[in-house]
Amino acid sequence: MKKLTDLSLNTNQIEGSIFGQLKNLTQLILDSNQLHGSIPLELGNLSCLTALSLSKDSLIGSIPSFSKLEHHLINLNLNSNKIRGSILEQIRNLSRLERLSLSKNSFYFESIREFDPTLS
Repeated sequence: MKKLTDLSLNTNQIEGSIFGQLKNLTQLILDSNQLHGSIPLELGNLSCLTALSLSKDSLIGSIPSFSKLEHHLINLNLNSNKIRGSILEQIRNLSRLERLSLSKNSFYFESIREFDPTLS
């Protein structure tokens, strides 16, 4: 499975993680599984990842700093979890991010200027 690039395992009962070993993944979709706890740090080692979707799971905590994904991740979907914290602090370095979906969590931001300093 070393050449696997796209993996979608929606609506299963996945527990634990083997995804850190799939280094060529560009798309990982694990919506509606039984993922509990924090977002697995090993996902940050998937340096080719352009799309990550972990919606409708039971994830808590904050979005980890995925330094290896900063220049690759384009689509991030974390809908319907229990993730919290400042949005800007957690996505600030994702320079290629085009699609961001964070509804039904506990995020906050201080002002609209966090997203675009030109807005008043």
